[in-house]
Amino acid sequence: GFSFGVGPPTTSAAPTGFNFKTATPASTKPTSDVVVDKIEELSTAPGKKAAQAFDTVLADADKCTTTLPSSQFEALVDEVGEGFHGDEMDKQLAAIDKDDQGDITRNAFVRWYCSLVDQDDDDDGSSQESEIAEEKEKAEVAFDALANDSEHISVTEFPKLLESLGSTYCEEEHR
Repeated sequence: GFSFGVGPPTTSAAPTGFNFKTATPASTKPTSDVVVDKIEELSTAPGKKAAQAFDTVLADADKCTTTLPSSQFEALVDEVGEGFHGDEMDKQLAAIDKDDQGDITRNAFVRWYCSLVDQDDDDDGSSQESEIAEEKEKAEVAFDALANDSEHISVTEFPKLLESLGSTYCEEEHR
C-alpha cells in the first residue's frame, strides 16, 4: 500500500489501498450500518429519495467516506424538502444520531426519513378525516336551519345555504 501518514510499511502481498493517514487493510469489514443496499426502506419511494439526498450531500461535501458530520443535517433536510429549525431540528438530529457520535450514516438517515414520512401520512389521514366530519356536521346544521323540519329545501333557499357555509353563490355557476 501507499501511505503519507503514520504506520509501519506493510509487507503483505495484497494491496492495502491509498490513504493519507494510516495504511488501510484491504480486508476491512464494513459495519452493518455502512452496508448501503441492505435495508428494506431502500425499496420504498421515500427511502430512495432519502438515499439520493444523502448521496447528493455527500458528493457536495466532497468526502471519501460513507458518513456525514451532523453539521450537514440541515443540508440533508433541505435536500428532501423538509423544514426543521431550532429545537425541532435538534430533536430530529438526536433521533438519527442516537449515540451522539456526531456522524450520520446513509442507512440511519434513510430509516429516519421513512419513519418521518410514515408519521406524516398517519397524521394527515386522521386530521383530514376529522376536518371532513366537521364540515359535514356544519353543512347538516346549516341545511336543517333552512329546511324547517323537512328533508328538502326550496331552490330559492340554496343560495342562502351556500353562503351560510362560507361560499359565494354565483347564479351562473350553480345552475
